[in-house]
Order: sequence, then structure tokens, then C-alpha cells
Amino acid sequence: MEEVWSKQWQFLGVWVLVSAALYTMSGYWLVSLLSSSLIAIVLADFLLKFYNICVIKRLTIMEVQNKAIIVTGCDTGFGFKVSTQLADLGFKVFSGCLSTESDGAKTLSENDMITVIKMDVTSQNDIDQAHETIKNTLKENGDELWGIVNNAGVAMFGEVEFLKLSQYLRCLDVNTFGPVRVTKTFLPLLRQAGRGRIVNVVSRAGRFTPVGFSAYSMSKHALVSFSDGLRLDMKKWNITVHTIEPIMYKT
Repeated sequence: MEEVWSKQWQFLGVWVLVSAALYTMSGYWLVSLLSSSLIAIVLADFLLKFYNICVIKRLTIMEVQNKAIIVTGCDTGFGFKVSTQLADLGFKVFSGCLSTESDGAKTLSENDMITVIKMDVTSQNDIDQAHETIKNTLKENGDELWGIVNNAGVAMFGEVEFLKLSQYLRCLDVNTFGPVRVTKTFLPLLRQAGRGRIVNVVSRAGRFTPVGFSAYSMSKHALVSFSDGLRLDMKKWNITVHTIEPIMYKT
């Protein structure tokens, strides 16, 4: 911060010297014009640096030691990428995979910061077993659960007449009730930390329904509504709830 102030005084010193010289040579109107411009430049430069130091860095730099995050749907796509990036930032990551033998799961297992756990979000038994493993691991290592990323999802597309009821139910089971199951199971652990966040990966298709998207959109729209209600419930626990709405990504 002292360095920023030092540079501003240097700017102002140069401005005073230049203004004095111009006043001697050109008259007051030119000095006034240039002075206003220079003052604006100096102030803008200072405000940008101040914002970067006091706001941006405070938002992006946090203590990640002993903080753990659960991510679902990590065999491929967003879940895989999120797991590796969180691990690179220093978080302990529990990556839920449909199969611990998948290529993605095997790759994630090579990272010391990542623990791969079998988790089919449509299976309460899988989720309960994952909960027991994660709870014991957190206790052994002195870590705390700080976040949940509900990423697992499936897509079923087609006109209403031709989509099977089983496809509608599959979308709802994975995309809507999957996050509900995971969130409800792990909320007690999350609340123990005194603060945290839940991120639900929804979709722009959860806000509007394109042709052929009825099954997918209704499941994501329901997840948006769940997130809105959960956000209100979690406010008193200092747990924030966020939705991410990607669209048409190749995952």
C-alpha cells in the first residue's frame, strides 16, 4: 500500500512541475485543461490500484489450509476440471465418481490432494458410505468441510411425445434429487465449520426451455428453485448458495 501512495506522490510532483512550466509558457487555460486531465489520470490510476489491492486480492486470497470440498460427477467434464483446479489451489478435494475405475477417477487418484470416492448421486447407500468415509477422514486429518459442488448431471433430449417417462424420471433423479440427497446428507458436516458454500451446477436451460429440452429443462429449473430455497435456509448458518449456469459446453 505504501508503494502505491509513493507512486501517486511522484505523479503529483511531476504534475506540479509540468503545470508551472506550462503556465509560464502558455497561459492559464492550457494549464487548467492539462491539470484536470492529469488529476483524472492520477486519481483513476490510484483508484484502480486501491481496488486491486483492497478488494480483488481480499476476494481471491483466502486461507485454504485444512479446508475440504466435495465435488460430484468427477469422472469427466466440469467435475474433473474443478477437482484438479481446487487441488491446485490447495484445497483437500473429495471427488465423487460414478466408477472409481474410470479413466478420470484413476487420473484424479494420482493427485495427493484428491480423494476419489464412489458416489452415484441416485443411490442413498453410496452417499451414506461416502459420508462416513469423508467424516472419518476429516476427523483424522483435522480438516473441515468447507464446500459442496453438486455437479453430477445427465441430459435427455427429444420431443415430449417421443421421450419415455423413464427418461424424465432419470433426469429428475440425477439432476434434481441427486443434489438434494447430497446436500441433505452433508449439511451437518458443512455447518460444523461455521461457514461455507454450496455450488449447484444448473444450466441456462433451467431458465428457459428450448425445443426438445423439456425433460432436461424441468430438472434444472427444479434445481434452481431448490437452490433459491436452500439459500434462504442457509443464511443463518453463514453458508452461501450459488448456481452456475453453463450452456452448450462440450463435457
